[in-house]
Amino acid sequence: RKYEDALTQIDGVIATGPGSGFKDRLLQMRTKAEKEMEETSSQIATLIERAVQYESDGAALTDGKNDALGAYMKVISLDPANEEAKQGILKIKEAQYQKAQLALQKKKELEALQILGALAKADRSDKQIVAEYNELKGRLKEEQSGRLQAKIEDLYAKQNYLPIVPYIGELDQIE
Repeated sequence: RKYEDALTQIDGVIATGPGSGFKDRLLQMRTKAEKEMEETSSQIATLIERAVQYESDGAALTDGKNDALGAYMKVISLDPANEEAKQGILKIKEAQYQKAQLALQKKKELEALQILGALAKADRSDKQIVAEYNELKGRLKEEQSGRLQAKIEDLYAKQNYLPIVPYIGELDQIE
């Protein structure tokens, strides 16, 4: 009953005419909300367009931010119910996860690590991907860190500096 009374009073204030400061304020709030809705809709359309372009350019997943997956994730942050973005995310994540699994089967652990890392960066809420990324990274660090450091030190001792760069890159990826 109190809610009904409050609504009746609010309706009475709004109905007092255009001179009412409260009504003007409500109209300003409504206009602002409409403008923000339009801006968000425009931003979503631009992000969807960008995601589709990334995909057609072969950049479905590069780093989880500046790629199709990142664009779709941004859409979801603006509109959690956006079906086009949800489908795009699902398609990319499934394809990239399969790609990472294939890389692991072919003993290309660093390639798999890079893919899983980009997926984890794009969606920290995906506990399975984050866990697999952390597990692989930990295993590679344990297995390869010492070997890579020894290789780098050996090349450095021989003053053979150029071949050191890729080993440092590998070491950086797993540490």
